[in-house]
This record gives sequence, structure tokens and C-alpha cells, in this order.
Amino acid sequence: MSSQNIAIPTDSDDGLTGNRSDHFGHSKMFTLVTMADGAIAKVESLANKPHDAGGCMAVIQYLQEHGVDTVIAGGMGGGPFRGLQNAGIKVLFADSAGFPDVQSAIDGMLQGKLTPMEMQQLCKGSGKCHQKEEA
Repeated sequence: MSSQNIAIPTDSDDGLTGNRSDHFGHSKMFTLVTMADGAIAKVESLANKPHDAGGCMAVIQYLQEHGVDTVIAGGMGGGPFRGLQNAGIKVLFADSAGFPDVQSAIDGMLQGKLTPMEMQQLCKGSGKCHQKEEA
């Protein structure tokens, strides 16, 4: 049996119907979705850690402690992205317009519509990290 433990930054504890948060480290919650053989086996909510000493790195350790191996996010900075990679946690990109809630993000992953997050999708501290940059 293959399994996967996915964390999705969210704004509430509404499970699969929860709205996704635009940013990994500053989300209120994480919706944790356990997949078993390509189907949802369990859904639970996990309050995010306070964003104080340790910042996003403390969040990464927290997710590791909960067995997370994949994060689906629409935005994060370079530090957390590298930290997740170093921790062996896969990061998939899902823009919030196309995948506004947890269920649509999971469906997108199962349908192969989500790709690994790339450097150009990371926030650059400009305050405009979730809009497409003009060429």
C-alpha cells in the first residue's frame, strides 16, 4: 500500500472545503490529507506554529513531526522552499485561482495538473509574490 501525507496551507479548519492560504509560512492552519493508494484516507487540521523565533524553519520541523512528505502551496519564500527540499519534503505549486480549496488542490494533484514548485514561483519579498510578474 502506498501512502502520502500532504500539508496544504489554509485559512480555516474546514477540511476539504477549506480555502487555501496564499502563503505557506503565514497560514493560520494546515489541512493534512493522508492518501492511501490514490484515495483520501484521512483529513485533519493542524494549527500553524507562531511565526516567531525560527520562522518558517520551525514550521518545517513541525510538519516533519506530523509525517508530512508533500506540501501543496501557491507561495513561499526561498528559505522555506530550500528548507522543505533539504527536509525531503516535496513542494507542488498550485495557484489559488485555479485551485482555491483543499479538495481542488488534491484533485489537481491526482490528475497530474500540479508540478514541482520552481524558483520563479517563489516570493521575492516584494509584496507582490502571488501575482504574475510582467515580462
